Amino acid sequence: MACLHPISKASRQLRFQWSLDNPDIVCFLHALRVGLIVRLVMPAIVPHSHVAPFQYWVRFEEGSGGNPHAHGLSYAAGNPSISGLRQSIKKEGSDGDLPEESVHVANEARADLARFFESLSSEWHPAKDEGGNQL
Repeated sequence: MACLHPISKASRQLRFQWSLDNPDIVCFLHALRVGLIVRLVMPAIVPHSHVAPFQYWVRFEEGSGGNPHAHGLSYAAGNPSISGLRQSIKKEGSDGDLPEESVHVANEARADLARFFESLSSEWHPAKDEGGNQL
């Protein structure tokens, strides 16, 4: 099939036109893919336990140009929390000025949070350039 050539401009145009002609199929396949990733892949990556089970939230939508995409959030077991930090800092400061030690604690909390999630985040794009090499 000519439309399956990975780097041909004519093949890309055929695939693009097929997508324009079949938006319901494209959206369904994307929603199915997102659902499988959330239910099968993410629980294998995001830490969870019996006490803190894998929980997620996903919203599927189409952008102004009609491009289907999803937004999501999941909770990890052992997730460091800084939810009470802002309130405790506000109580310590006067008139919105933060004491220097509170700023230091807030910066440490943010760094701890970043370190925790750094090991869970990765990004990989299977796109190819004009020569067929992965980007």
